[in-house]
Amino acid sequence: MGFFGRLKRVARGAVKLEVSVPPSFSWSSDVLPVAITLTNEDDDARTVRKIEVELEKVGGGQRPAKCDVDLHEEIHLEPGQTVHLQIPLPVGAAAAATGLDLAEWARTQGLPDWVGQMRFKQGAGGMGRVPMTGRHEVEVEINLSNGRVIEKRVHTEAV
Repeated sequence: MGFFGRLKRVARGAVKLEVSVPPSFSWSSDVLPVAITLTNEDDDARTVRKIEVELEKVGGGQRPAKCDVDLHEEIHLEPGQTVHLQIPLPVGAAAAATGLDLAEWARTQGLPDWVGQMRFKQGAGGMGRVPMTGRHEVEVEINLSNGRVIEKRVHTEAV
């Protein structure tokens, strides 16, 4: 690897973050599935301490959904290791429920136990408003144990 390749690797924290979402989603769905792939491209092990997933209306500045995934067990990545995660971002009925017991909701949906440990935060616009159609941005941010923060944004269409 050349000098610039090493410099780019150091700048992004040596963990490659890939994010994918469906091209569109409906507010009548319970979740927007967010697929996350983490790859350690460094020669040293890396540890992920926190993952944040946020949905925002493009051009509107309102955040109708946000969840912080509190990892009870940090994700430890050995050199060259890749980890795939599915984060079910609550939208629609799941997000709008007042006093949502995410752990109970996750069990009823047959989702993994760690999903119930997520902290869900309503966006600044509030879920009580009429859902917005149009282009939305999903932002994923990971915090590494070395203090680095890596983020990636992808787009989806609310229908």
